[in-house]
Amino acid sequence: MTKTPFLVSYDYGTGGVWAVVCARSEVEIVKKFPKVVVVKELPAWMSLDRYNKLVKDTSYDIDLPPQGWMVTL
Repeated sequence: MTKTPFLVSYDYGTGGVWAVVCARSEVEIVKKFPKVVVVKELPAWMSLDRYNKLVKDTSYDIDLPPQGWMVTL
């Protein structure tokens, strides 16, 4: 099955972080990272340029070990 980029968010109480996870399904992401929320649409405040920067800078492959802030989840 082909992987698709999914926008995810993690709310840590006083703020939140965003990333893109390449996975086969939303369920696969939530099983591996139960504290993240898969966001189905870009939030109104997030421009397409900002999303593309996330894809470039913070894309994670579901089959690889977590990196960055996702290590703590």
